[in-house]
Amino acid sequence: MIVSFASSDMVAENLPSDLAAHAVQVVVVDNWSSGAERANARQLADANGWLLVEPTANLGFGEGVNAGVLAAAQLGYREFVTLNPDAVCTATTIVDLGRATAERPLALISPVVLRPDGTSFFTGSTIDVSRGRIRSGWIDGDADPVWKNWLSGACLAFSGGCFAALEGFAPEYFLYWEDVDLSRRAADLGMELVLRRDLSVGHDEGGTHGTTQGSGKSSLYYYYNTRNRLVFCAALAPQARGGWLATTPVESYRIWRRGGRRQLLTQPGGVWAALRGTVAGLRLALKRQRRVDIEV
Repeated sequence: MIVSFASSDMVAENLPSDLAAHAVQVVVVDNWSSGAERANARQLADANGWLLVEPTANLGFGEGVNAGVLAAAQLGYREFVTLNPDAVCTATTIVDLGRATAERPLALISPVVLRPDGTSFFTGSTIDVSRGRIRSGWIDGDADPVWKNWLSGACLAFSGGCFAALEGFAPEYFLYWEDVDLSRRAADLGMELVLRRDLSVGHDEGGTHGTTQGSGKSSLYYYYNTRNRLVFCAALAPQARGGWLATTPVESYRIWRRGGRRQLLTQPGGVWAALRGTVAGLRLALKRQRRVDIEV
């Protein structure tokens, strides 16, 4: 299940060539970018036997996955694996994830994710539900009262039944944090979050929405990470929101700092994107809080 935005050539280059031999159906959701890209996606889909889903707009990642799962489920498929267009893996990894999902249908399952140089990009991650800070790591049993596990959507396996029970990815995120949201909703419903340390995929983060010079990340990264941290905050219990809102300036700065300090000179637009995302997220969180107060 691959959500593509102007990246169908990347999908064709990175996908294992022997997936069909393993009875794996490739589903590409071509989020609208241009007529030329749509025509290219159709040509590649016909040539490679992909199931192509053709939204008339850019749905973002979560809604794109939702559309792809629906289309594939209507054809009878019951196990699904998401894969970013810029991710590289073997067919064996995909098959193993599918089998693991069939054996554990009430679970979200992820491999570890490696950068192109072989260093770790994702080996499990946790979120501080009292302050909204994210850090690498994994807590077996997900038993810590503050730090809670979540799985990356860059490569995530799940059953159709599990996905239906969760009602898919939440539509309000567009990019980033939708996997944090899905993971924590799954855990709240008693589903398992499973990290397969024996399986791995490669991932060049940011390759699907533009690269930047130096170590800086894209404006999309800064905007949606700062915004969606607060979208997630809005869904928390009222007693937890205060800590998230209080730490927002520091956490928005931490998100921007992921690209390094030098970007202040080489990519000053990133600061503006982080500020805009923070303001947009605060508006959404405060609007949600007012609505809750009125209902009470």
